[in-house]
Amino acid sequence: MSTALIREHGVAARSPPLSASLNAVLVEFASLPGAASIAALEGGQLLLERMLRTGAKWQDGCSPSGACRFIGTADGALAVNLPRPSDWELLAAWLEFDAGGTWSWSKLSRVVRDRHTQSLVERARLLGLAVAAPGNALEGCVHSDVRNSSLEHPPTVVDGDPLADSRDLKPKRRPPLVVDLSALWAGPLCGHLLWLCGGRVIKVESTERLDGARFGNSGFYALLNQGKRSLALDFGVRDECALLRRLVEKADIVIESSRPRALKQLGIEAEEWVRRQAGRTWISITGYGRVGAAADWAAFGDDAGVAAGLADLMRAATGAHQFAGDAIADPLTGVEAARAAWLSWLTGGSRLVSLSLTGVAARMLASEIGESGSGALIGSARRWWRAARLGRAAGGVDGRVPTAAVSDPGADRVAVLRELGLRC
Repeated sequence: MSTALIREHGVAARSPPLSASLNAVLVEFASLPGAASIAALEGGQLLLERMLRTGAKWQDGCSPSGACRFIGTADGALAVNLPRPSDWELLAAWLEFDAGGTWSWSKLSRVVRDRHTQSLVERARLLGLAVAAPGNALEGCVHSDVRNSSLEHPPTVVDGDPLADSRDLKPKRRPPLVVDLSALWAGPLCGHLLWLCGGRVIKVESTERLDGARFGNSGFYALLNQGKRSLALDFGVRDECALLRRLVEKADIVIESSRPRALKQLGIEAEEWVRRQAGRTWISITGYGRVGAAADWAAFGDDAGVAAGLADLMRAATGAHQFAGDAIADPLTGVEAARAAWLSWLTGGSRLVSLSLTGVAARMLASEIGESGSGALIGSARRWWRAARLGRAAGGVDGRVPTAAVSDPGADRVAVLRELGLRC
């Protein structure tokens, strides 16, 4: 991204890390037919969106949400993300240690400090815990201006032809039907941006496990899920699973953020769905990708950013491992996913687009290092961190407000099924 373009789109000296790269994606997205509404968005605004709602503060070694923290190990450090009560319940099995009562961060730190990082990571992944060793996706990249393509995770994995050239594209006559099976931040943000472009978005949740973001900050949830119609299904009932499959068959775009095996258990295979009918686009958002052992590794936005190398950037800037943003890999991936989905739909679809939280964050980090050099990026991160510690991380950034209603779980079931010609 050129200096002029950065200046034009408001990337100030104290903007969060990777704001410039996110702005570049937004500029490209907004240039597509039907996506003019995206031009009103700014990278720093989206990166800070949840913090603007929750009023969370920056702390050394701790994510703004408080769920992810750096813990010292015998040979380095580890980012441990424990956002759910069930994660805390797995600590005894992970560490093979009886805490003799309730776990705490201080107790966890004492148990981990004499153990080796890699063995901790490997065992945590087997149990579905979201942990990451700082910088293991782009090791050494912060200290070098040389872009090593062998370390770059591709932004998309496409089943079929590559995404077509966006020049000379024409608007479509009707908006796409989007089925949003995702939860939390990245996927819902993707669906939200497609809604801003005019997409008809249906949010689908399990009656047994609603989107966890519903139980967080209500204003932030409303912002990402406004205007979406809601369908809640019991995936333990055969007829409900059959209804889900029929709904997915109607979609132009599907967004999901599950591990691949989860939907296969419901009789839905993304690769087969794409091949069965032309024009479809499947957006898959994972922690580390869809293939191999990494397909089963858990990740959330904070630890994914650490794995992508952003903790090493912050260490170079501040002298200690810090979090570069609030679950930074989530908004980065949500915007990239929406751009890819809209472009794929405009160019005829028939694609499975796979994006990982770690891969997107690593690619954007490499892009900024290649554009401005590591020294400039470290200096920018240092200035931003100083402002953040003084409570000025969001200085000059205006929070967005919802402009449409938010549906209760399952509130639109009858209307959606009638409109799509689906029987209960």
